[in-house]
Amino acid sequence: MGLNMDRYRKRIDRIDRRVARLLEKRLGQVLLIGIEKKKNGIDVSDAERETEVLRNVSTAVKDERAGRFVQSIYGRIFEVSSRAQKEENWTGK
Repeated sequence: MGLNMDRYRKRIDRIDRRVARLLEKRLGQVLLIGIEKKKNGIDVSDAERETEVLRNVSTAVKDERAGRFVQSIYGRIFEVSSRAQKEENWTGK
């Protein structure tokens, strides 16, 4: 492989590690919210909140293609987050 590709991949690896750490922090907050929802008898699903989050993350990117990419990823994040909030001993599988 060319030197440029190696350089790009190293950059992606650094970005991926930062994203993973942020996702871990996000999951921690999701689980805390899940506890509060259970305590208060609130349903895990919240379409209004998901729409708000999508709006927030969409404004964080400048490129329209990136916006679609981010929204697609957040769709999966919402699925995993809901499952984590529903499961008592969530394992992520």
